[in-house]
Amino acid sequence: MAINILSGLAFIFVSLFRCQPISLAWTFWTGKATGKCIGIVYVALSHAGINIALDLCMLILPATQIWGMNLARRKKIAVISMFSLSLFITIVSAIRIPALLDFRKDPLNPTVAMMPIVIWSGVELNVGIFIACIPSIRQFFVRFILGHSEKKKRLAPITSG
Repeated sequence: MAINILSGLAFIFVSLFRCQPISLAWTFWTGKATGKCIGIVYVALSHAGINIALDLCMLILPATQIWGMNLARRKKIAVISMFSLSLFITIVSAIRIPALLDFRKDPLNPTVAMMPIVIWSGVELNVGIFIACIPSIRQFFVRFILGHSEKKKRLAPITSG
């Protein structure tokens, strides 16, 4: 988690100071400003690559830890399956890379060229939120849709024969 935070802070810093002078980031459109900027697409591509690598690490680390836990095999597979859904987020991040490369070609209409990037970024965020909510959704499904509580099963009275 610390690596994710440091990576995010580093890219905020790079994004803020990618132009010299800093004001060039919002005045280069005029064509009158002088200075140099690192292309925003290159910043986005490096950010995407690092995020994909971190996503894969975040996918593999829990799987190895869960497999070593003292759980029933079925529960281990269920938990690992839930974590493996985050692989979809990594796939969406990888799908966004060609859109970034297309945007790099200096389009005549950057707003239109940016649409695939925006769409895939939105998909990535929404899928991430959904996957983060899956444990709660499971509890909702068990309790309200199926109409019973797992607690009731565990606290069933013991009867003697």
